[in-house]
Amino acid sequence: MIGFGAYGACIVMSTVSFSGGLIWWLGAQSVGRSNGGGKRRQQIVEYSCLILAAATMVADALLHLLPEALEENDASRIGFITFLGAVSVLVFETCLEFLGFAKVIAPYGIANLAVESLHNFIDGIALGAAFAAGGGISATIAIAAHELPQELGDFAILKSAGFSTTSLLLLNAAVSLTSFLGVALAHRFQDESALLAFTAGTFLALALHSIALQARDTLSRIFFNSSSSPRTDTDSTHSEQKKDYNKDLPSRFSIFLLVLWSLFLILGSGYFLVYLADLEHASEHHRHHHHDHHQQHYLHDDDGHDHHHEHHSHDDL
Repeated sequence: MIGFGAYGACIVMSTVSFSGGLIWWLGAQSVGRSNGGGKRRQQIVEYSCLILAAATMVADALLHLLPEALEENDASRIGFITFLGAVSVLVFETCLEFLGFAKVIAPYGIANLAVESLHNFIDGIALGAAFAAGGGISATIAIAAHELPQELGDFAILKSAGFSTTSLLLLNAAVSLTSFLGVALAHRFQDESALLAFTAGTFLALALHSIALQARDTLSRIFFNSSSSPRTDTDSTHSEQKKDYNKDLPSRFSIFLLVLWSLFLILGSGYFLVYLADLEHASEHHRHHHHDHHQQHYLHDDDGHDHHHEHHSHDDL
């Protein structure tokens, strides 16, 4: 039976989710209040969070979800379920655009909420199984550690999609509640490989198709202000506006720095997810070891009972 520890871990996850949003909001506010270039700094923060979110999703899918789903499972089956997950995101976003939601909120923002609901549900299942087997603390630490950078990216995604700060805080808190449902239903999922593979597909599609494109658009706004244009109707001001436009163009050094920063976020996310995967594997090993030890103890007690029964039968004879 799963105790209150698993539900307490879900509360920790919800707190981490809210903390990630609070950190993002405070950072955006402090950047916005800074003197000079505040708008551009906000765009750089938004770009960094979008890149971090995309890199974390891809790394989580390829380094955590898919390897765990492939353990003792048919690779073709897992690959097909991953494909279905990726297609579902694309179809979902297309349907939202067709229904007119894109006029208010970008479809990828709503898709991100749906994907995060599924991901938190799977985290709840993992927490429930871990606490039932006695390895809940290490599992909680591993999940919470990768939740914070992902939440930072999620808030940037929702903000760029058109959600207000208040609504995205409330929606993200509501989405985190699906982990409680995962804990409650953990005992019903003996094999969660299909859920892991499907979630991996949704992560890959959302990160590489939607979030990466939004990050590219944000990068264009950082370096190439759409309001600036070297083209004019009169020749008298053409040279002056062209000079102003050229001032807005990025220098080679600034491009080099941004490339380095992007690589740092991408590779750092990957390395961090590798470390967390090792931590979760250690927790999984502890869980299986605890389960095997419990089975051996049960068999030993059962053999002792049989031996005691045979001893009494021999005395009766």
